[in-house]
Amino acid sequence: MTTLFGKAIVFSTLTTTATIYAASKYSENLEFIKPITLLNDTPPVFQRIVKTPRRSTQWGLWSRPITQKHASLEAISQALFGSTAYKLELLLSNAKEKASAFKQTPGSKLGNMVVLLRPSEDEVIYEYKAEPDFDFIMYLGIDRCEHECRVNLGFVDWSDSQVQHLGERVYTPLLLDSAARGLK
Repeated sequence: MTTLFGKAIVFSTLTTTATIYAASKYSENLEFIKPITLLNDTPPVFQRIVKTPRRSTQWGLWSRPITQKHASLEAISQALFGSTAYKLELLLSNAKEKASAFKQTPGSKLGNMVVLLRPSEDEVIYEYKAEPDFDFIMYLGIDRCEHECRVNLGFVDWSDSQVQHLGERVYTPLLLDSAARGLK
């Protein structure tokens, strides 16, 4: 029987291997993805989550332009959760639900991810909790401007899990790019 520690090591190894492979495959597309480093430059809903007092708070938000100015949040979330980059997570969490059936309404679940809030038509907040001690919030939003439309994807890690560091370098930009390319 595999211990919890053993599962965490397997998860980390598989995630790192898959992420590095996928990143090398898609690295030329990641140049469009920009990190947002100042909290005041992030959406107000995201700022409130970051400022929620917890034992540890690490955050990161990334943005990528999309050409589909009228893309719905549902279409973007379907592209994100149906992407190759997210399929490993679904496999490891033994998700019973299908990504294509994941609705963006509070309480909907996909593996370890649950829709927590839907603050607006263009924003959704997810909660992710898993063993041994993963506890974070994921933000997905569309920033619609007159001349440009951008997708924002961010994490607020409350678990001090060090997952944020891998996410900053590879996984989040890869997910964001997969979601944007999935709209085409």
